[in-house]
Amino acid sequence: MNLKQKDIAPLFGGETRASEVLNGKRQLTLKMITMLNRYLDIPLESLISGNKIYKLDPSRKKKIMRVPVIRDFLAKRNTAVL
Repeated sequence: MNLKQKDIAPLFGGETRASEVLNGKRQLTLKMITMLNRYLDIPLESLISGNKIYKLDPSRKKKIMRVPVIRDFLAKRNTAVL
């Protein structure tokens, strides 16, 4: 895709926030994950389970499963990545 940080900044809520995420100083939010999936077609699975050492605590898992696009994707894939 060859995108620059300023190109994806609107998906993150601004250039500063995009910089923080790209430099590992801030985690992706549910909204960011949804935006990256919808507008850049980045698979949700890679955004929510890319690093296997991270696990969601039950309350966060419940929160992410309330996002319709994520819940529907996982239901179609019948995958337990969380």
